[in-house]
Amino acid sequence: MRSLRRDLVQIVWLTLALSSVSALAQPADYGAQPGPARSTVVEMPGPRASADAPAPGVIEDRLDSTAAPQTPPRGMRMTAVVSRYGEPLRRHAAIGQPPITRWDYPDYRLYFEYDHVLHAVVPQSPVPIAHTAQLEHAP
Repeated sequence: MRSLRRDLVQIVWLTLALSSVSALAQPADYGAQPGPARSTVVEMPGPRASADAPAPGVIEDRLDSTAAPQTPPRGMRMTAVVSRYGEPLRRHAAIGQPPITRWDYPDYRLYFEYDHVLHAVVPQSPVPIAHTAQLEHAP
């Protein structure tokens, strides 16, 4: 009789444990539609090219006769950046999690996530605003 009671207690305990684990595994979405899984920038695909979209860099050449300096593409590793573009003027320490590192070059700044290029910033040439009409105040 004791073994039957012990088996019954174990079954109830396992049932409760499994139901609480499955409840924890399903996030509370509050009615939101399921979206894509989060990933790091390195895992994210680049912009999709459409048939009527110009090649990368063409827009900048059309807008400004003084083209922005060539910067490393997103996803390039630190070692490849150093071998192709040379040593940076300054390397800043990594901050946060995931670690974000900044390297300063004469004409631009590079931001890395782990050891991959996340973004290149050219301070002297901001991206022009494309839809200025939408910025005007409505009457």
